[in-house]
Amino acid sequence: MEFLHLEAEDYESALRKARQTWGSAVRVHTRRDIVTKRGIRGCEISFYLVDLDAKKRFDGRSHLSFLLAANGIDSELSPIKALVSSIDELEHMELEVRLIEALFANINYAEAGRRGLIHLVGSQAFDAAHALARHYRDREAITCALLCERVVNSDGVVGDDDVPIYDATGGLQSVDLDAYETVLLVGSDSWVFEHWGGHHVYTIAVTSIEAIAQAKADGLLVTDLDTASKAGQLLSHLADCQIAFAYTLDGDGVVHPADASLLLSLLEGFSLDVQALSFS
Repeated sequence: MEFLHLEAEDYESALRKARQTWGSAVRVHTRRDIVTKRGIRGCEISFYLVDLDAKKRFDGRSHLSFLLAANGIDSELSPIKALVSSIDELEHMELEVRLIEALFANINYAEAGRRGLIHLVGSQAFDAAHALARHYRDREAITCALLCERVVNSDGVVGDDDVPIYDATGGLQSVDLDAYETVLLVGSDSWVFEHWGGHHVYTIAVTSIEAIAQAKADGLLVTDLDTASKAGQLLSHLADCQIAFAYTLDGDGVVHPADASLLLSLLEGFSLDVQALSFS
């Protein structure tokens, strides 16, 4: 099969330009955002041509239902319903590209709040906070400390791997928060509100994919994406909520800034090369 390539200012313009030349025989294989230091400046599509006289009629609704079920994606999401409204006009590869765009294009991967006060919530908040502090120190060169509402170990106040951990059980008088660019808070909502109610505190929910629906925060730190078999619950949550996908925590306890690559690798049932797609 021969693949053709075409660039334009965005995906819709590239597809329109291809169809002006080859008509409805155009079938999109992949799309790639063209990124420069100044941001996205265009889109490249890779496509092929079909023999319209010989092709069998494509059942888009059936294929979409298969993809949603195979990946555990909620069919009631607004972007999925919008896709269904135009599905009869789409062919196989174009439907797959449009589905991935509907799920991925608006995900916010921004690391908002990485400086200042960050409140981590969830049953794994302390371990995740420690790993996030090491990430800031080693990867971002940001000075960072942990401040915990209660005693978290037998030593009370410790410095582990050069990450200061303060126990606030006896009060905050001896804690110099101004010495750090970022302070990670581990404790109850009421404790955080009592001491920092007048400050901007960015909240990160530390959660597994299974518990993603209960995550109420500004951003997410997902703990088990590297071992997950499907990403549908996470994708559905991100498409349905205004929440940033900030970080992942792998099985070795290492934090990674979130991006689309791992999510794309977990998709099942697609004919196109999902790894060739680019979302940033």
